[in-house]
Amino acid sequence: MAPEELIAEAEAFLTAFYSMFKTRHLYPPTHRRFTKSLEPVQDSLSRLLGKNPEAVFIIVEREFIFEGAPLFRSMTGMRDFADVFERHGIDRLTIQQGIGMEELINLVNILTMRQSEIDEQGGMEELLGKEQMPHARLERLSLGKKAQEILTGQAQYQQSGADGAAGFAPYAHLYKKTESLFDLMYQSREADIVPALNEALDALVNLSAHGQEFMEIYHNEGFRMGEWEHAACVGALTFLFGKYLNMEDGMNRLLAGAALLHDAGKLSMPADIRNTPSFLLEEEARQVYNEHPQLGAERMLALRNAPPLAAIVCYEHHAGYDKQGFPALPADSAPMEASLLIGLVSEYDNRAREFGGGKKPSEILPDLLPKRGKSLHPAFFDLFSLFLGEAG
Repeated sequence: MAPEELIAEAEAFLTAFYSMFKTRHLYPPTHRRFTKSLEPVQDSLSRLLGKNPEAVFIIVEREFIFEGAPLFRSMTGMRDFADVFERHGIDRLTIQQGIGMEELINLVNILTMRQSEIDEQGGMEELLGKEQMPHARLERLSLGKKAQEILTGQAQYQQSGADGAAGFAPYAHLYKKTESLFDLMYQSREADIVPALNEALDALVNLSAHGQEFMEIYHNEGFRMGEWEHAACVGALTFLFGKYLNMEDGMNRLLAGAALLHDAGKLSMPADIRNTPSFLLEEEARQVYNEHPQLGAERMLALRNAPPLAAIVCYEHHAGYDKQGFPALPADSAPMEASLLIGLVSEYDNRAREFGGGKKPSEILPDLLPKRGKSLHPAFFDLFSLFLGEAG
């Protein structure tokens, strides 16, 4: 088989697999849209394995390499797929024989699990064995020096570089600290989160020195680093917006801390609900989702030394300027301005995430404009639009 034919078939397979992987985040395995997305993966994989019985895909520093040839230099969306492997420290996936539809579903489910869940079940190899996939072998290789620097937040961002979000160390460091913060809360409802929160806020301060670079990457490529990317991005956008408003540093840290923690209630939700866009949830799942503001407030109150503002923002960030959101507030009360500000930033990030990378504020804000003066505070909306126009 000629190298160019092999590369073309590998591109077809990975493109189809990526599409299926994204669909799995939106729909359960039994949904027809997900089962339909399996067909091109199965067809492509069958052709690939028929021509090359041992197909090896290697990821080196977030770049796909197929038998020595780099792929997808211009396909930024494939970074999402690379993130799945990178998050689990996996650099190579080897498929040595045919793989069926059910096995494809199992493989996707395994790759989207939290590392802690994988470890609890004996590791990746053990999981593959339980799912009767011994021929799909995942190998752990040492990461290159550059990848290690990125993941440890030691690399320096270069605007002219081709790595984009992958090479933006200040954000990688913030995400790492945010993930540690949520892991601490996940482990104990009585933990003292102040040290971990302060570390995340210090990372935010460091990132704010690169605010322009952050906004450029955020809108041109987006960040796809894992489950708590929404919290990290809302924290970063809130902190930068606070600086734009000339907010006092101490108050801005309080606000940014509450922004990082605003979705803490999702820790108490099942992963399939937590990781599915709210507008795609069925009615029963939606009711569970709507409980996360109260669950978040309760979690904040149970933690030692959690900022009081965080509990309030957790509870109120979906209440809305018109108080038509959830949970319902008493008739004689209104959400705090901090809750409305963070609610606006969270809504913006959710909408940007629906679009994916490459969308500018001028393309995202019009979809939020009908909510101005309703669920979204009108003055905050106008100021945030100005901030995005000048910063993004």
